[in-house]
Amino acid sequence: MEKYICYKEIMNRIEATFTPTKQERERIARRLNLLSEEEMNNLYKNFTLMGIDTILEYLCEHYR
Repeated sequence: MEKYICYKEIMNRIEATFTPTKQERERIARRLNLLSEEEMNNLYKNFTLMGIDTILEYLCEHYR
């Protein structure tokens, strides 16, 4: 799947689950933009397998 489509789907899931503030959305967006297309696809697929909490934890730990 195209990186931008994965990005939008991931952001939609995050916003629907957590209702992040503007600053949190910007921070998450910056971290997601650091991912390659392959990494973004893997992250998108992992939402179903691992859940959103694990994904957000990964983003916070690896892309500060």
